[in-house]
Amino acid sequence: MNELSSNELINKLMKIQDEKYDQEKSKLRRIFISIITPEWFYSNSTLLDLNSITWERLEKSKNFMDICPTEFDNINTDYEDRFEKSFSSWYQPYHILRENKWGIHIRIDSIKRIAKRFFYHNSYKTSKNNTIINSFKSAFIFIYFHHLFHNLVENITSIMEIKYNIPIIYLQYYSEIYSKTLHSSFCLEEFLANIYLIERMKKYNIDKEFLENYILELKINKKTDYFNLNDMFLLQKKLILQIQNNLSNFYDVTLEQILEYINSENNSQYILPIWIHKTPKPLF
Repeated sequence: MNELSSNELINKLMKIQDEKYDQEKSKLRRIFISIITPEWFYSNSTLLDLNSITWERLEKSKNFMDICPTEFDNINTDYEDRFEKSFSSWYQPYHILRENKWGIHIRIDSIKRIAKRFFYHNSYKTSKNNTIINSFKSAFIFIYFHHLFHNLVENITSIMEIKYNIPIIYLQYYSEIYSKTLHSSFCLEEFLANIYLIERMKKYNIDKEFLENYILELKINKKTDYFNLNDMFLLQKKLILQIQNNLSNFYDVTLEQILEYINSENNSQYILPIWIHKTPKPLF
C-alpha cells in the first residue's frame, strides 16, 4: 500500500466532492473507507471509563450514567439505526489510523433510540426489570457486541500476520473483501457480527425472537434464511478462509483455536476503547 501525504489526501477528498470526477469516485472512496464520516470522526466524544463490559459495571461508570436518559418522551425513533450503514456506530480498526481513537464509536442519540424501542418492547411483557436504565444498558450492549465481533476478527488476523510475518493480511482483507461487500447480503463478517450479538443478548432481558425481527427490520441483509443457519462454525471457517484469501502456507492455522477464541465468553473482559459521540462538528 502506497503512503499518501496530507496534501495528496486532501486533493483526493476534494475530487470525491467534485462532479467532474464521477468515474474516479468509487476508486477514491476506498481510500477513505476507514474514516467513516469526518463530521462524526472529529465530533465531541468521551472515552468510557470501563475496563471491561458487564451488566453490573455499566451502572458503576460515571460517564456512562451521565448520558443515560431519565425519560424517553422527546426521543424520536423514526431514524433507523443500522450500525455502520447509518453511521449510528462503527468500529475503527487499529490497523488504520490507530493513533486517532481506534475502537468502538457510538452516537449517543443512537443508543437512546434503540433503548426506547427495547423499553416499549419489554413494557408490553410487563417485565419487572423494565426500567429506562436497564433498557439503556441493553441498547449499549446490543451495539457493543456487534462491534466486539469486528474487533475479534481484526485480532485473529493480527495473530496470522505475526505468525507468518505478513503485515498486510488485514488491510488486504479489509479493502478487497470487507469494504466491497459491506451493506450487501454478501458481507459474511456483518452476518456473523449480528448472530454473535443475538446469541449474547439472550441473557439481558431482550428475547431472541425480538432481536431477530429487529435485525431483519433494519434491512441489513436480504437473506430470509439468515437466522436458520445452524452451523456457525462452518460460517466462521468460511470467514477465516476469506481473510487468508488463498495466501500460501495458511492451511496449517489451527482453526479450532481460532474458533475457540472467537466464541469465548470472556471476550468482553479485556480493555477495548469505546467512544461515545455527542454532536458532530461541522467541517469547513
